[in-house]
Amino acid sequence: MKLKFVPEITNFQKIELEKFMENSHNTREIKRANAIIMSSKGLSINEISKIYDVDRDTVSRWISWWIEYGIEGLKDDLHTGRKSKLNGLQRIEVIQIVKEEPRKLKLAVSKVKERFNKEVSIKTIKRILYKKNLDGNELDDL
Repeated sequence: MKLKFVPEITNFQKIELEKFMENSHNTREIKRANAIIMSSKGLSINEISKIYDVDRDTVSRWISWWIEYGIEGLKDDLHTGRKSKLNGLQRIEVIQIVKEEPRKLKLAVSKVKERFNKEVSIKTIKRILYKKNLDGNELDDL
């Protein structure tokens, strides 16, 4: 069985990886970059997979991405997530609805259903408020 590993990295690549880890706020990207450094120092895929508690195929994939794409291969793809049920104007209106009765989010849920004919949860309303940096205490002051 052929062992897969990162060939010795240059000083420039090591500095690039360290800067990448320092500037990234994404723990998955930091793990990948650190795994590349570990592999270049001679750690096996099995050892790295045990350190990070991931499958050995995952570490092998990280190494392949590094070899083929360099730093770009270690970055996460964009995760767009689910499309919002409410558009921007509707979200603003939700905030106005909550301002009327800040402590009655169940009432806000029913008003959203009535006004927009869309089902949302209390959690969705809280998320809208959170994204606008609002909480119940700030709504009382408005």
